[in-house]
Amino acid sequence: MEKKLALNFSPLKKQNFRFDVYRKLKKTGEKKESFSFVVSDRALPENNKANAKFLRYWVSLTPQKDFEEFSVDSFVNPYLTTEYLYYGLKQRCNEILTTNDFFPDESFIVNRIKFAINNLREGKQIVWVEPYYLKETKKLGFLIDFKFDKDKKQTFNRKVQQLSLSLDSDNRWNKSFYADRYSLIRTFAQKFYKKVFKGTNLDFSTNELLPVSYLEKKCYLLANNREVFSQYKLKDYGVYETIKEETTIYFYYKQEESNIIREFYGQLEDLLKNTYQLNVKFKSYKAKGINNKDISNLISQIESSDNEKSLVIFLLKHKDQDSDDYYKCKYEFTKHKIPTQFLTYATVKNKFSIQNLALQIFSKLGGIPWRVKPKNQDCLIIGLGQANNIEKKGGRNVITKYFAYSVLLDSSGIYKSLKVVSEADNKSTYLDSLGKNLIDIFKEYGNNYEKIVIHTPFKVKRDELKKIKETITKLTSHDFDFVVIRINTKNKYFAYNKDLNSLTPRESSLVRISPNEYLIWFEGLQNQDETPQKRYAGPTYIEFLFWSKKDWSVEERKKFFSNEKLSDEERSRFYLSKIEKENFLQDVINLSGANWRGFNAKSLPVSIYYCRIVSDFIKEFRQRNYARFDFSNLQPWFL
Repeated sequence: MEKKLALNFSPLKKQNFRFDVYRKLKKTGEKKESFSFVVSDRALPENNKANAKFLRYWVSLTPQKDFEEFSVDSFVNPYLTTEYLYYGLKQRCNEILTTNDFFPDESFIVNRIKFAINNLREGKQIVWVEPYYLKETKKLGFLIDFKFDKDKKQTFNRKVQQLSLSLDSDNRWNKSFYADRYSLIRTFAQKFYKKVFKGTNLDFSTNELLPVSYLEKKCYLLANNREVFSQYKLKDYGVYETIKEETTIYFYYKQEESNIIREFYGQLEDLLKNTYQLNVKFKSYKAKGINNKDISNLISQIESSDNEKSLVIFLLKHKDQDSDDYYKCKYEFTKHKIPTQFLTYATVKNKFSIQNLALQIFSKLGGIPWRVKPKNQDCLIIGLGQANNIEKKGGRNVITKYFAYSVLLDSSGIYKSLKVVSEADNKSTYLDSLGKNLIDIFKEYGNNYEKIVIHTPFKVKRDELKKIKETITKLTSHDFDFVVIRINTKNKYFAYNKDLNSLTPRESSLVRISPNEYLIWFEGLQNQDETPQKRYAGPTYIEFLFWSKKDWSVEERKKFFSNEKLSDEERSRFYLSKIEKENFLQDVINLSGANWRGFNAKSLPVSIYYCRIVSDFIKEFRQRNYARFDFSNLQPWFL
């Protein structure tokens, strides 16, 4: 029997229906802001005759002056139908529920209704309902999921984590995360389904079941290309590639802190020499604290020494409380191409933390602890990141400085470089620079790789994506296949494995929700396990945005990107095959195992995760008015 997962999508019981809208033909140059009422820009047929021509209309769901009434079938424009469903659901809730039971969420991105399940001092446990069109099954319905809305006055604490289902009642990882989430959605159904939905045109059925397939398990390559399925095996078989040069590690601490790090010092030395095969020596730098004079002295000492590879370890009482010292040292030493590692009193006392610290130190010095076995050989991954400067002006968030960069890796997770791809004070200059610098990357790396893939986070906007498409379209030729994939780790999708009591999907589960959209579980049940070993996160959303093959002509590339209607023959030539897509998806999941921040580090593709870390550093440096420096071609200093 084909395995399936239950998506958090409940289809309408009645799919085909008609409803009335009010529309007006859209004129060239007209803006949505010209109207004082709620209006959307939608494609609709000129009339209700067969094969009628589609035109762009301004559409309102309520009567408006100079707007004509028009009857619409539910599948003529499914996205207009979701607006109609939201309008109807909101009206229904206003009629029969109290204001304590529900509240609309009409943000820029979504329109959804939040239903209060439990009102608590710390906040609200809510279940949200969002009208949605599921392309894969061509059905209309609702996405339904749980969320905890923390009260703005409430501090983030363990009680909040319990109410959001992250922790269980014993303050441990909530292994029943999936089952508890589903239970609260059942509570929503018991409380609101009959009252709001049943017997109306909003009535819905149970979760839609979608076929699930499984990508391969992540495979790690250690010394001598030894293949293993856990990076913990590094201790048994050795690192993929060690560092041959002599390395000096400096300990920067106060005199009175000598006793705190003495035991840690010995353990770290043993790990680096035996597990990582480093030819390392240690030097102490005792100071009165973090001050400019000692920082400058140590930098000068390192730069004047004969050792090519050096790293400085700093001891802080608490990273958050000592954040100014942390970012000052990170900035000054990184600017001089000297990697740093920070310890806190808590991490020194934690016997498990030393394993991760040794891994980070080794990687920052240029060692390769492990690779992941790639599906696409000779493939460059470009993780695209942003660190725009945003300020409040007139009650709106306004970008005052545009900044984009790229983390370059190969498909085995080996870090290549970090490059600024655009920096400007206005959008036009920023976009032009983005296109130019991407071409420079293509020219620099294009001859060395068969494929170049951009991994972009969800927050990269339409203008940037349009510029990337224009850039690849303008290339007269390229000797690599090119793909742009959007990866969103925080998304509105969830799914349950109803074959198991825990309802938890297996690791590497893959569900298609449209021809170019997929859900992947980077973590989940292992092998034949039926009981979760920890709290596993929900799926990551992945979308194939556009692509270009090296054997396409310029004319073919322009036609494909122009959204012209394609013949069946052209379609088979232009579109990625199932195997091609799954190979790219496999490399995404593989890169979630290439994280050198720790043995049990966050299970996200490093193409996205490293960008997130770099973005945080850039923003912190900017807030402290530190001058920008060239951080390209450094070892992964941000780990």
